[in-house]
Amino acid sequence: MLYVSDMQMTELIAKQVDAIGGTVYFVGGYVRNKLINPNMSNKDIDIEVFGITPEQLREVLANLGKLKEYGKSFGIFGLEGYNIDISMPRRERCVGTQHTDFDVTVDPFMTTYEAAKRRDLTINALMENVLTGEIVDNFGGLDDIQNKVLRHVDSETFIEDPLRVLRVAQFYARFDSFTVANETKELCKSMNITNLSKERVWEEFCKGLMSLKPSRFFDFLLEVNHLHEWFPEVYKMTQTLQDPNYHPEGNVYNHTMNTLDWLAQKYRISELPIRITALCHDMGKIETTEVINDRIHSYGHEEASIRISETFLRRLTNNKDIIKYVTTMVGLHMRPHNCYNNNSRVKITNHMFDSAVEPMELVMLAHCDSLARYNVGVTNISVDVEKEAKWLASRYMAYVNTMLKPYITGKMLRDELCIPPGPWYKDILALAHKMRLAGVDIGHQMSQINSEYKKLMAKYTK
Repeated sequence: MLYVSDMQMTELIAKQVDAIGGTVYFVGGYVRNKLINPNMSNKDIDIEVFGITPEQLREVLANLGKLKEYGKSFGIFGLEGYNIDISMPRRERCVGTQHTDFDVTVDPFMTTYEAAKRRDLTINALMENVLTGEIVDNFGGLDDIQNKVLRHVDSETFIEDPLRVLRVAQFYARFDSFTVANETKELCKSMNITNLSKERVWEEFCKGLMSLKPSRFFDFLLEVNHLHEWFPEVYKMTQTLQDPNYHPEGNVYNHTMNTLDWLAQKYRISELPIRITALCHDMGKIETTEVINDRIHSYGHEEASIRISETFLRRLTNNKDIIKYVTTMVGLHMRPHNCYNNNSRVKITNHMFDSAVEPMELVMLAHCDSLARYNVGVTNISVDVEKEAKWLASRYMAYVNTMLKPYITGKMLRDELCIPPGPWYKDILALAHKMRLAGVDIGHQMSQINSEYKKLMAKYTK
């Protein structure tokens, strides 16, 4: 069969299912996103197949491509090479306290009402007939989209899955013009989220952070009394004061949320690691803040933030690359401000950028850290904030230009300077790199190394 697009394949499935008495609906986020914003991209197509048996569906899919199946009891299928999530209606019965403690039974002959009832929010319970375009709205999702409200589908089924507290939080952050229905807030307050797996918490946490208003993820959890359970360091920020002369925005929580939102708005292409860094950059203040001579100080908070942010992240993930990125960048976050205030030499800023995991993202973080004295949307930003951003950007370009120039390699040590290979290469190359960052041209680097290498070798030949 010739390759067809995801949408064309979906229509082929729907037609073949229709021919044997079934019906295929678009469901979940695919329908929601299209109704909220027709221009919103949908990476995956989610469909649900009613009115035929699992065996009949397998036969339909196998005739169209290479069938993939994800657990027979769950009734979830796919086709290799296509971003189409294909499921069958199922009944779920809570049998424990964990997010995964559900007894699942496929029932392709249940009604759309029964199938949609297991969804979390009304805006996620909408269905659209693939062939006719008819919208099936069993729980008022269309009205809630019109009125911009996040509302649970069913009180009994909603509370069976505590992950839904975090899902509401991340939808609240993603759709920043929506409110949460009061009755849904009350249900969230009554739920216990402490038994969730860190993998599922991490998934919703990341979605919230990658929204256009990530502060709303944490604001909602704070409002429904769940912020302290998985994010105690963030909760403690709400109780950590700052010097109002430098931070008119208020406590460390307010400052951090502003930093996050500025990053999301100013640098929409920013990646997950820098957003986590923005969340963690001032965590050290929860331990180092003190009042000295009637002024609030947090001396050494950047060093404390390294340790605290690592503890925070290890609670949520085993991703060593992200933990290394965040702890490194958190430890550097005050240096751009200090360099600007001291008008540091290019040599100093070169070393600073060279220590960063992503040098340009350090500039972005510093800019949003300074902007955080203002709420997102404010236009009368201090001239000095923008001067700092331009100064740092120019120093970043100076660093980039430095790194583009020719530099000494191990091959050059061997072939041009005739230095025999050995463990001393590490020290020699470190010296060369130090001179490179100081702006020393390659000719002078080679001359200096030529006169110094015997001293560097000596400690290895004693």
